[in-house]
Amino acid sequence: MTAWLKAVRRMLAVPASEPFVANLPSAPAGASSGEHVLQEANRVLRLALDALDIRLCILDSAGKIILLNNAWLRSPHDQQSLLHRVALDLNYLDLCDDAARDGLYEARAIRDGIRRVLDGQQDNFSAQYRYLCAQRECWIRLDARVAGGGIGKTVITHTDITGEIEQEQRLQLSRLVYENSAEAMMISDADNNILAINPAFTRLTGYKASEVLGKNPRLLSSGRQDASFYKQMWGSIQSRGIWQGEIWNRRADGHEYAEWLTVRQIRDPAGDAQYMAMFSDITEKKQSRELIWQQANYDTLTGLPNRQLFADRLALEIRKSARSGAMVALFMIDLDHFKDINDALGHRHGDQLLTAVAHRIAASVRETDTVARVGGDEFTVILSEVADPKVLDRVAQAILATLAQPFELESETLFLSASIGIAMCPDDARDGEALLQKADQAMYVVKNEGRAGFRYFQSRMQDQALTKLRLAADLRNALATGQFELYFQPIIDLATGEVRKAESLLRWRHPQRGYVSPAEFIPAAEEAGLIGKIGDWVFFEAVRWAKRWSTLLGFPFQIGVNKSPLELNQQTRTADWIDFLSAQSLDPGCLSIEITEGVLLDEASGVKSRLLELKSAGVQVAIDDFGTGYSSMAYLNRYHADYLKIDKSFVTDMASNAGHRAISEAIIVMAHKLGMQVVAEGIETEQQRALLAAAGCDFGQGYLFSPAVPPDAFEAMVIAAPALQPAVG
Repeated sequence: MTAWLKAVRRMLAVPASEPFVANLPSAPAGASSGEHVLQEANRVLRLALDALDIRLCILDSAGKIILLNNAWLRSPHDQQSLLHRVALDLNYLDLCDDAARDGLYEARAIRDGIRRVLDGQQDNFSAQYRYLCAQRECWIRLDARVAGGGIGKTVITHTDITGEIEQEQRLQLSRLVYENSAEAMMISDADNNILAINPAFTRLTGYKASEVLGKNPRLLSSGRQDASFYKQMWGSIQSRGIWQGEIWNRRADGHEYAEWLTVRQIRDPAGDAQYMAMFSDITEKKQSRELIWQQANYDTLTGLPNRQLFADRLALEIRKSARSGAMVALFMIDLDHFKDINDALGHRHGDQLLTAVAHRIAASVRETDTVARVGGDEFTVILSEVADPKVLDRVAQAILATLAQPFELESETLFLSASIGIAMCPDDARDGEALLQKADQAMYVVKNEGRAGFRYFQSRMQDQALTKLRLAADLRNALATGQFELYFQPIIDLATGEVRKAESLLRWRHPQRGYVSPAEFIPAAEEAGLIGKIGDWVFFEAVRWAKRWSTLLGFPFQIGVNKSPLELNQQTRTADWIDFLSAQSLDPGCLSIEITEGVLLDEASGVKSRLLELKSAGVQVAIDDFGTGYSSMAYLNRYHADYLKIDKSFVTDMASNAGHRAISEAIIVMAHKLGMQVVAEGIETEQQRALLAAAGCDFGQGYLFSPAVPPDAFEAMVIAAPALQPAVG
């Protein structure tokens, strides 16, 4: 290390009592060569420091100022007044004007930073602040760092960075205007006068820069937003520094458009507010979104809210009810026999009818109530804030009355009825799903009681629904566990008294409940989708017994099997029956499929083709309960039935009711004319048997001969007495 550098290091180690300032005296005569070297180094260093444009000072380990360069002479402060003072005791080290108090860093932050350097917590610290200089805003960067070499000194510099800041501001403004140019951008001043726009602004709005600079952005306003909207928007900008949202504006040509707008509050270097707006045209996107929302929430046919929007509104009304204590009522409305109309007249008329129904229901309630279509022919009504439950009766009656009026659809005049279930919140349920379930249960009670009415939910309905649910669950195990049994009721040849046929009747022996009535479990099986498998079991069992008894009796013994439309609708099922008959090598005539006459009216169901397939295979067909339904001669002739079974309601009182006796006799004559044989059901007295035999009725069945019995009992009875005598007198 040279002697000069060593001298510099010795200089920086001089205590505060020996400060280095400008114009130090020359060394006295006789001074040593080392002292001369030191003085020369001091002079050279001083010249170098004074030549700097930046202000520089050096602090000792106690934080006192021990050196200042000549750049400080350009400040309003005297060097001598600052030397030996503790820098941290001064306001901003008294190194700039009081105007610096509004800078980016407060005086406390600067003092804390320098203190951390003096205390050895960090090696350096930087900050920048601004001040006014000749009516011009200037920026200074302060740097404090520990001098190298472990000499315990801290060097502080103040550098004018005004030019850099101004250049940065210009570059920043340029970037703000032009980057992301695909999105329209606008910058306005503190008074919201437009300062700059980008090319995308002109493309979107149609306004050129010369037309908008210096003007307020309100020239874009469409007028759709009111004063409260803008008050909220500017409130958000002032409090949060940003606002985002949809807004409608107007182009230069007068056309309105929707835009997604983001407004940010920014600060210029002086700290004054400016506003940057970025926006894009979302008209098509908004229209597409609205269309998607419309399709997701509204029924496309009737324009009513669909199930999703209905659920949202119901949940909202229930929440309001919880707060206010007001009652909410839910109507579940199901049109009666709508499927028959739809199948008979076609979907076009069906759609027209549904639209008309929607209008009538909506006209029967308040505008504040919600009418929704939640299924094919299912509608709901949400009645909010129900003060008096009695009003619900009037509303339900009004809906039923308006739907009972004739519907004029093109050349058709249609009549309609509906079943309505009503549930209330909070009495019946406190959530939407449960409330809908209970209204639905009440509606099904109306259906079961004959339709065309309304019922309120009652707790017993829930119990019945639960029982029905459990019944369906138990049915699923019934086949696997052998709970079903097939009983047989003999059918007697009224001329000879011989048992020539039998009707198979399904019985279910439940392990806990005992025998369950078919009237209870058959509908449950149909609703649970189990009737097909159960029906297959019945058919196969009937075939086995028919084969056995035909062999034992020596003639084709026929067994009748009751079938529902749900079973006959599936082609694969009837094909399986025919295949099973063939595999058993049994005369197909030993099986008779019994259907009700109402099944024949369902032209669209495929029942006709299934029956014709069975007929072609040799299976016979019987029309059960004849006389209680439509009794259409055309349908009888079209389906070529083999048997008509007179309903027991005519047989029961034919001895005392001349009308019923005449109907029974007419059915017998008509059937014979059409080539069919007749079976009379429900014969309980000898007088009834005699009257039917005299009228030419072919067969009879009923308690007069025998109730339905298990296969072993039936077999013992028939084999022992082929000509079965009446069981009662």
